[in-house]
Amino acid sequence: MEGKRQYWGYRICNEASSFFNDELKEGRLRQGWGYDIGQNLRNMTVDEGAQKNLKMFNEVKKGDILLVPRIPSWDEISIVEATEDWSKGYNYDISEKYGDFGHIFPAHVVKVFNRYSPNVSDKIRLSFHYIGRFWNMNEYESDIQSIINVSDNLVAKEYNNTDNTPNLFDYATSELSQDAFLLWLLNWANDKYKEYDQELYQTAQRFVKMLLEDTDDIIINTVKTYKQLKNIDVFAIVNKQYAIIIEDKVNTGTHDDQLKRYKEWISSHSEFKNLKLTCVYLKTGNESLSDLKQIEEVEKYNIVLRKDILEVLYHCNSNNSIINCFYRHLAKIENETNSFKTTNVNNWSWNAWQGFYMELEQKLNINLKNASWFYVSNPNGGFLGFNWHWRSLNNCRIYLQFEQGPLCIKIECLEEANRTSIRNTWSETIIKKAQKCGYESVRKPDRFGNGAYMTIAIIHPEYLFLEEKIDMNRMISDINKIEKLIDEL
Repeated sequence: MEGKRQYWGYRICNEASSFFNDELKEGRLRQGWGYDIGQNLRNMTVDEGAQKNLKMFNEVKKGDILLVPRIPSWDEISIVEATEDWSKGYNYDISEKYGDFGHIFPAHVVKVFNRYSPNVSDKIRLSFHYIGRFWNMNEYESDIQSIINVSDNLVAKEYNNTDNTPNLFDYATSELSQDAFLLWLLNWANDKYKEYDQELYQTAQRFVKMLLEDTDDIIINTVKTYKQLKNIDVFAIVNKQYAIIIEDKVNTGTHDDQLKRYKEWISSHSEFKNLKLTCVYLKTGNESLSDLKQIEEVEKYNIVLRKDILEVLYHCNSNNSIINCFYRHLAKIENETNSFKTTNVNNWSWNAWQGFYMELEQKLNINLKNASWFYVSNPNGGFLGFNWHWRSLNNCRIYLQFEQGPLCIKIECLEEANRTSIRNTWSETIIKKAQKCGYESVRKPDRFGNGAYMTIAIIHPEYLFLEEKIDMNRMISDINKIEKLIDEL
């Protein structure tokens, strides 16, 4: 290998992470903005974003290391090595399935690690908040090599929650209570409090740096906070240079264009408009990836999730009961969310079902723009539903929906006059096709509804959750068969 090895960050399209992962297993690292034959980098006649890939085409050499977030799953990062100079090994072949991702670079996987592992440095973790598709990471060479050289695979850290004493945040559960904690922690980053609790001060400093997404060694001297300024949950000014908007959420979502309004007001206010503004959407509950993607890409807010905060608090050795209680509170939610992996489905909590749906969002090869999970109300008390895989037919749309147990094949029929006929026809068609394919678990529902959205076939939980502990690989395989069944209608 000629020259010094270089290190790069390389971002993919999150909506097709499963496809990218499968391709990478075959030595093909794909990239987007390759949907037209004229975007071939060797003979480019059409730009439309393809030219941004010329930098990677020209600069990545054999033996270079790339860190690729969101492969194979949302929380994981693949360390990839270029197997040939990319200017030599590049190929162009548009994916038939997606009609995009035509740029193919030769590479293979060296290691996969979880971004929340305690073995991963804060600098590495923060670097993935960079929004570009390709960036240099040479300054993190030693951190990256440390990850590569760890003998065992890095595993996501377990958040211990063995302390069962009363926890303030089990009672102070509102977003206003969480606002108060955030304001309290931000103020501990001020230099004047350093002498009172060094550990708490350093934790607050790490928290502010995470919010700012500043990978340089910024020295934080002052933090001034505001609560409910123009209805902004938390607003902070750091060193009289940086402004931070924090939209703080526990279990609710955004509404009334609030994110846009907050940003516009701060940006136009005479006192703040010259500050470098960072906008943060902070969520300690669970939320669907489709919603988070919308907030990140459309609203241009940086996403800070429960795991990000846990990572900061994990390193705090202060004896302060407030920060320790908040850590335990978030750790409890995290453990409950992940409990679907080790608990029988009959014992899953609301958080466990959310964790299961979030895992499906990552593992299924779905378009996040047409997938989401949410509460569905009904006379029986409602359920947490997850729908995806919408397919338009000549008189309706068919889609899949988990209903906190059964997997339903459903129909959207807005044509009220012929609704019953359309429903019955498609139900019969799907069940016959399923039986022909050997999918005996696809059954007619006990009774039909008669609204715009109706179940036309159902797979009961006992056919899906066969084991005491869920086997996600088998589950994904079974679901893929049902998806294919719909695709072939």
